[in-house]
Amino acid sequence: MSGSKKTEPHTMRISPLPARTGNAHHGYQRGSVLLPAAASILVGLVLLGTAHLAYLFYMKRELQNAADMAALSGVQMLRPALPGNCAAAIETAQATLAAQPALQNAGDVETDIACGVWDPTTPATAVDPTQQALHFSPTDNAPGQAVYVSLRSNIPAFVPLMQTVALQAKAIARLEPGEPLAAFSVSPQLLALDDGLLTNLLASIGADLRGTTVADRNGLANVMLTPAGLLQALGIALPADLTVASLNELLALESVARVGGAELLRAALELARNGGPNPAPGSELTTVQLSLLENLIDALVVADPVIQLGSLANGPRGLFAHINADDPNAALNTRISLGSIVDSVLAFATRERAIDVPAELNLLGVLRGSVKIGIVEPPSIGIGGAGTMAYGAQIRAFVELCASLGNCSTTGGSMVPTGLLDLGVHIPIGLELVTGHGTLDSLCEEYDEQGQALARITVQASLANACIGNISASDVFSTSFSCRTPLDSKELLRLRLLGHNLLSLNTSISGIALEDVSTVTLAAGETADVPANGNALAIGTTLASLTDELLSSLAGKTPANGSGTRPGAQQIWNETLAEENCNPASGPFNGQGFACRKAVEAKALRKIETGFNGLIGNIVDNLLRLDLLNLVGDLLGDLLGVLLPTDTCAGATLSGLPPYAGTASGCVDKLNSVLQKTNSQTGVPLLLQIVLDILRAPLDALGQTLSNLLANLGINLGQVRTELISLECGRPRAQLVH
Repeated sequence: MSGSKKTEPHTMRISPLPARTGNAHHGYQRGSVLLPAAASILVGLVLLGTAHLAYLFYMKRELQNAADMAALSGVQMLRPALPGNCAAAIETAQATLAAQPALQNAGDVETDIACGVWDPTTPATAVDPTQQALHFSPTDNAPGQAVYVSLRSNIPAFVPLMQTVALQAKAIARLEPGEPLAAFSVSPQLLALDDGLLTNLLASIGADLRGTTVADRNGLANVMLTPAGLLQALGIALPADLTVASLNELLALESVARVGGAELLRAALELARNGGPNPAPGSELTTVQLSLLENLIDALVVADPVIQLGSLANGPRGLFAHINADDPNAALNTRISLGSIVDSVLAFATRERAIDVPAELNLLGVLRGSVKIGIVEPPSIGIGGAGTMAYGAQIRAFVELCASLGNCSTTGGSMVPTGLLDLGVHIPIGLELVTGHGTLDSLCEEYDEQGQALARITVQASLANACIGNISASDVFSTSFSCRTPLDSKELLRLRLLGHNLLSLNTSISGIALEDVSTVTLAAGETADVPANGNALAIGTTLASLTDELLSSLAGKTPANGSGTRPGAQQIWNETLAEENCNPASGPFNGQGFACRKAVEAKALRKIETGFNGLIGNIVDNLLRLDLLNLVGDLLGDLLGVLLPTDTCAGATLSGLPPYAGTASGCVDKLNSVLQKTNSQTGVPLLLQIVLDILRAPLDALGQTLSNLLANLGINLGQVRTELISLECGRPRAQLVH
């Protein structure tokens, strides 16, 4: 097609970017390095600071560990209540620090070690404010129970611009003592030798211990057992959740813990001989001791005593007293001696038995009597901590005393009057000779010079509890008997004139107690007698003072109906009148009646004087006789050979001429007044005074005489022997308190 116009296609051209110059390229590279470098440096500084802090924490921990270990190791060298241990504790703490390798990298370390007392309840006495703030009081030579350790070290910084850091570590370790426990007994030494009380009692059940030596006896006390081992040997299982309360209840159960004496002694013997289950350290038994125990076991099989192992707080007592401890297992592992077990078992076997003392009492020739003695309650061993009690054996005696001018019967029979005067005395006496208990006051709070721990025990001993009344031997040796209980009355004393009572004492006396409270401090295995020197039985003076009061009261209460001494006066008048065979008829001018009454009166008074002189001459010694004869003279002397118009028996003028006065009844009244005459100085009836003076000296001698007899039986009257069988202070526990 002509005339058409061609068009060309439109194209877009893209121009290239201009090239970068060299200076622009170098600026871009510097910016890319600076930022990462700054970040790296910052991270490095943070890491270095963190490492430094970690190192400081590490060194702080090492210092604290070193202080803790030094305090713990040092405090274990302390023994509470014993001075002089602080030096050893400080040396041990220093040695522990020197052995710590971490401290060698800590540079110069300043140490401060002190021994003292830590008590958060009281203000500290330390001069150092740091120690004072921590309730620590340093001591010099006084007993300490804590160790204070302070460490201070300057740690240099290894990061620029950081300063040296001072690190300090403090530690206080306190020695926490374990629960102290002890086993002890309070009782007389029952297993005495030769003719000892227990020896004689055992002979009555077929066990003859005569010939046992002191070494054999003491050897048994050196062999140690434990209650746990003994219970296991007896086959008594203990529950896993045992408490002290349940332990006491278990040991007091009749169905579980009542065993035969032979069985108990055999278990103890096997445990000691063969090292039975759970034994405590002890000595081996000798052949002689083994033979002795085997013979006792054979005898106990025959006697077959049943023994309760435990005791409740207010119930019957057994082999072990009520256990008082926090940890029952620790109490069960407290050591007890084989000898103490043997003593208790044998006392159980012979309880409520009595033997006749092979000697008749002869008190100055005035009083005679017999003595029986026996064990009523056996001893109980105390096991536990402070407050634990042990009970001694109850040993009693029954004494019968008598005195009579005519007949003396110590069996309580009637005393036959003979002659003009008859003095009869029958005094049954019950004596609780030895009884007592001990209480543990403190344990392991004191130490002796050898470093042995000590226990303090308060012992209360009843030295003599006496009673008099209508009692017999079977009463005294019964467990239900007590001298503190009022007794029925009994006629204890009488003075008769021709079969008629001039004086009579029908009464009872109870509860004459002599108490002693002493405190002893013992180490394990030691014994002490309380009181140290014993006490003679001052029962004579005590009884004499009581009878003085009782007889004086009795003499002052003569009934108004004419009884008392008047029947005796009437009878002596009648018998003397019959001997004279005269007529005592009265009348102002009846000279024969006057002469008869006067002769009969004089003869009757002489009879009374002769009767007293004969009584005194027969039963008292020369020293007392003179005083008593003087009393008789006071009683009769001013009534003989004196004529008075007012005499109610035979009155006349001083010349003996009429008128005459007096009657036969007046003569009897006069004789009666003689028998009731009192001492002008003391107010005591002279008749009573004579009887009291006759009896006072022999009653006073009764105490020493009984003491000598009982000493021969191995019983020091009025003494109890306290033995600390074992003492365990518990394992001390070192405890960090800061």
